[in-house]
Amino acid sequence: MLHIADVINMLPGTSIAYKGDGGIVDELFNTIPVELEAGTYTQFGREFAFRMDDPSMSRLGEAKEVDFSEAQMPFLAKPFALKTGIAYDIENLTPVQVNRIQQAVTGLTDSLNRWREKQGFTLVDSFTKDAVGSSWALDTSDPIKDAKTLAQKLAMPANIAVVGKRVYDRLIYHPKVVALRANTRPGSITRQDLASILEVDEVFVPTMKANTAVRGRAEVLDYIWGDTFFLGHKAPTQEIGTEQITFAALLKVQNFNLKGANRESQVYSSSEKGTLVRVWENEDRGFSGTAMVQVGRKYDTKQIAADLGRGLSGILA
Repeated sequence: MLHIADVINMLPGTSIAYKGDGGIVDELFNTIPVELEAGTYTQFGREFAFRMDDPSMSRLGEAKEVDFSEAQMPFLAKPFALKTGIAYDIENLTPVQVNRIQQAVTGLTDSLNRWREKQGFTLVDSFTKDAVGSSWALDTSDPIKDAKTLAQKLAMPANIAVVGKRVYDRLIYHPKVVALRANTRPGSITRQDLASILEVDEVFVPTMKANTAVRGRAEVLDYIWGDTFFLGHKAPTQEIGTEQITFAALLKVQNFNLKGANRESQVYSSSEKGTLVRVWENEDRGFSGTAMVQVGRKYDTKQIAADLGRGLSGILA
């Protein structure tokens, strides 16, 4: 016989180690750990970035390429959690029922990660977008020229690119892109090749999908990031109060608790700060009780400097 306490001892390694495949938010955004649920973060603007009213006041060797103004902006890290119930017989919990609880936790974690990926895409998609010269679906288009023109409009040099899966699949076989490597190495373009061509440190290709159909209708899977092409400047690290500037950040509250009065509730935190799994017994649900499982995080996505990110539209139209 297994008790619920035995089950939740099995959960951390199963649930926390699991993540939906193809997500890029945690890699793309700088993570800023914060101790408080509410506070302030630094938002950078460029109102007077290139003005120099009195050149004689500048000090040789200390001038910056771009001098940003800054302001303290309030933030509120919101709790996001998913919960489900698994019916079981407390006095006779079988390995199959244990597996059902483990599957519930991995499913909850996957749903939460997909939701977080959508939040990241929504933030990046809010940045200014320029129309391409002509659809990249056409062999006569010039994707690299479009990308270079886009990069020139950023306040600081782009060091990352986000390329949607369909866009990436088109780029690596586009004749004008392939021609740039044909003389040295024939064949399709690798991700490293594309990063070199775009003059960025890394190219992110998000492949995570979600069901976009209305509940109850036939499943319609589509890429969360869609046909995205985005260039941005990402700081190596980011902390509140520093002068490092990045296009966006993920503010994550450390050691938050999922609140609620539940009998024999037990909470397990993962090595990834801000992630919790909780399981508790609810004897009032079902014939023999229910194991309630909840997975949650507290975080917020923030724009740090809008001038450091820009995208393209109409890419494969």
